[in-house]
Amino acid sequence: MWRPPLGRRITALQWTPDGERFVVTTRGSPSMSRAELISANGATRFGVWRADSAAFFWDGTLALGRGAGVFVLRHRKLVLTASVRALARAAAQPTVRRGVWLGSGGYLQGYGQDRVAVSWSGKRRTKLLLVGADGGVKVVSPSRSSYELVGGAAWSQDGRSLLEFTVDHSPPGFPKDHDHCLDLWRPGARVTRRWCTSSAPKRDQFHFDKLMWSRSGKRGLLNDGTIVSREGAIVGHAAIGGDPAFAVQWRPR
Repeated sequence: MWRPPLGRRITALQWTPDGERFVVTTRGSPSMSRAELISANGATRFGVWRADSAAFFWDGTLALGRGAGVFVLRHRKLVLTASVRALARAAAQPTVRRGVWLGSGGYLQGYGQDRVAVSWSGKRRTKLLLVGADGGVKVVSPSRSSYELVGGAAWSQDGRSLLEFTVDHSPPGFPKDHDHCLDLWRPGARVTRRWCTSSAPKRDQFHFDKLMWSRSGKRGLLNDGTIVSREGAIVGHAAIGGDPAFAVQWRPR
């Protein structure tokens, strides 16, 4: 059992890929954020850093989002991998949000093979960026005009592709005030829209922003009950009552 110090609240948590440690980010007063790397049983603290956000690469390398950009922990030293200027240049817009936020802006599951995701909020729209271990930055959010933001995402089990749960403007005739779509990013390919709830039968037009993979990684369950393939195609539906299981960070096995 681990609890944050008095006066601090947990803002995010992620396990290492091997499940032996976890990184937790907390915020205190006056709004200073920090990240701590802790053993699975909560008894040992391996490091603490000032940081807004944290994530792991597939090999367990720790990445931190700080005011100056994305840093990677190498040989117990933080090394700047992608500066804020490089992120803004790739996104073609400055950020309107304080700090650098690793993740998708909402729920993010899994680990990228050699990349971490950054949610970049601009005046026009929020873009999803991928920062490589080599410092390269790439925009992977959709470019279509109806796109608004990425509300959640999940890496494939092999860490090579990314399913994005995007929010779009409602198409003409759709009664809801926004649409939910599933997009797929793969290396060397454009982001492709797999489907949107507006094109589904009315009984299946639900909100979704989280996913849990099967142990084999061949099927995923969205928190609206939709079952998808690893490429994002709909392969079935399941009856689920709410999504409490999606709100926790399960320890890798």
